[in-house]
Amino acid sequence: MSTGQIVFSVLICLAAVIISFKVFKSPLKFWIKLLVNTAAGFFMLVVLDLVSSFTGISLGVSLINAAIIGVLGLPGLGLLMIVQIMF
Repeated sequence: MSTGQIVFSVLICLAAVIISFKVFKSPLKFWIKLLVNTAAGFFMLVVLDLVSSFTGISLGVSLINAAIIGVLGLPGLGLLMIVQIMF
């Protein structure tokens, strides 16, 4: 291949990467935000588990609980506590 063909191929690949990033930008932002919120919910569950001996409030530390708390926030924590009391 000549130098011109190599440069043209690199430019086409770079354009494809830029276009695909622009197309998938908003779904990627959604998944990153969901991942960060779930991590924050997991951290909150771990802290709650550490202080459960003092408060008597205990929830299982799991990915589903962390996702619920991460997405819903403090109302999600209340929801999980109500479900734990009921069942």
